Amino acid sequence: IHDREILIMSTSIRYPNRYATFWGAASNAMAPASRVADSGANGDTRTPALNIRESDADYVVEAELPGIDKSTLDITVDEGVLRIAADTNAAVPNSGADRLLRQERIMGRFARELRLGAGIDEANISAEYRDGIVLLTLPKTAEVQPKKVDVKMH
Repeated sequence: IHDREILIMSTSIRYPNRYATFWGAASNAMAPASRVADSGANGDTRTPALNIRESDADYVVEAELPGIDKSTLDITVDEGVLRIAADTNAAVPNSGADRLLRQERIMGRFARELRLGAGIDEANISAEYRDGIVLLTLPKTAEVQPKKVDVKMH
């Protein structure tokens, strides 16, 4: 397993990269640029958890975003950086005799960014939101897709 330096909140740290095979095979086509998190109601921070898969034709990013209103979901690609952001509002209004005794659900804005390298067709990235998961499909450009090489027999 290779180590990779990653910038988190503008601080350089090193940790074992569980995605070394993914990053290496893709020639660093995608790498985390930073993890951006804003404080929630109770001071916690939150970034969406990701799964990243690769096929011959594309990368698929699955981001956990339970409890968001789809209207607050903001997915952008700017200068090679894919940004997934959303708002949660887990506030329970105090009404009448009811009062909030404990709040563990995080509310507020949160985001996650991934740096996209060469080989991603940014114009054709698509997104789908279902059951608390954002599914992003990032197609590879034609030059990145593997080609079959014919072997001639002599």
